[in-house]
Amino acid sequence: MKNRRYRIEETVQERFIRMPYALFANPQYKPLTPKAKILYALLLDRMTLSIKHGWKNENGEVYLIYPRETIADLLGMQPKTVSNAFKELHDAKLIEEERPGCGRSNRIYVLHAEMAADDAEKFSVDMDSNNESDSDKELEKYERYMQMCKNDTHCIPETPENEALTPSSAPEPLSLLPIQKGSNDVSRKVKMTPEKSQNDLRETSKLPTIHTDLNQTDFSQTEGRDASAPLPSMQEVVTSAVQLFAEKCPSLPKPVTIGWTPKRTTRVYHQLEFLSRQQCSLYTLFSQVEKSDFLTGRTAGYDKRVFRADIDWITRPDNAAKILAGKYDTSPTVRPQDKPNHDLDAYERDCDNLIFEATEDLYAN
Repeated sequence: MKNRRYRIEETVQERFIRMPYALFANPQYKPLTPKAKILYALLLDRMTLSIKHGWKNENGEVYLIYPRETIADLLGMQPKTVSNAFKELHDAKLIEEERPGCGRSNRIYVLHAEMAADDAEKFSVDMDSNNESDSDKELEKYERYMQMCKNDTHCIPETPENEALTPSSAPEPLSLLPIQKGSNDVSRKVKMTPEKSQNDLRETSKLPTIHTDLNQTDFSQTEGRDASAPLPSMQEVVTSAVQLFAEKCPSLPKPVTIGWTPKRTTRVYHQLEFLSRQQCSLYTLFSQVEKSDFLTGRTAGYDKRVFRADIDWITRPDNAAKILAGKYDTSPTVRPQDKPNHDLDAYERDCDNLIFEATEDLYAN
């Protein structure tokens, strides 16, 4: 039988500090800084200890004995910052202090946070309205997705009956986007690495493909940028690549694609598609990344900064070529000409131009 008794670390983990909604609902407390609000919540929580020790005056009013140095150490703040937060609470009439003298610590009295009925009602309405608005947006996004699925015979709606996949229908891990050729396909192939890396690039034929509607697409008969797959199909391909990335690169954080914008999903999808057309094995690419102390952040670069590559950067064709060519090896020093591009704006512009122009050229008959 599993041990159900609480351990000391578990009791601490399940303790929480509550913060009154009045600090957000009452306009009087809006100017308070987050640090002052956290301090007020901490003082409220501290009152349980005062009750335990019987710290109350002749009128039965509970007070705290809590040195500012102790609070600063607990919150990881400078003593001056804590003193400023105390001053904010004094000015907002949320605490009072008494000086007993003789070198003893001040007595801190925590006051009730006030809130008028009108403010409470308005705050409740605003909170409910915001929650409903967020729910409506999610519902609208789901309805658009379902409408898209009606026009896409290969799209699987996210409904309960489709949650369980049989072994035969479950998608295999992504190794590479499928390469489809037509009888009139004369698209050129670009060499991405020196000849010593060609054996790695030919591993594609040994790897499984993925199950998306791209399997039924003949790229040679499509035209340029209008040939992009539906967004759900792109998301499926990118998700499969992310799963393989997490498996082969445990030293790097696993990407969370839930918050990705359609633009970012499309960009990474086209990068994967471009690598697929160059016979580039993602297994080999990600494995090479994991071997690199520089790309995984285990070693700082030439400029003494630690860089950790992500899937966006790794699957960029020019970066993938350098990785497979061994330019990001395990040596502690990386040459300046091989350093990663830290300019995100330039990365966006360069990536969009490179990927779409390259894929448009490959799609041309």
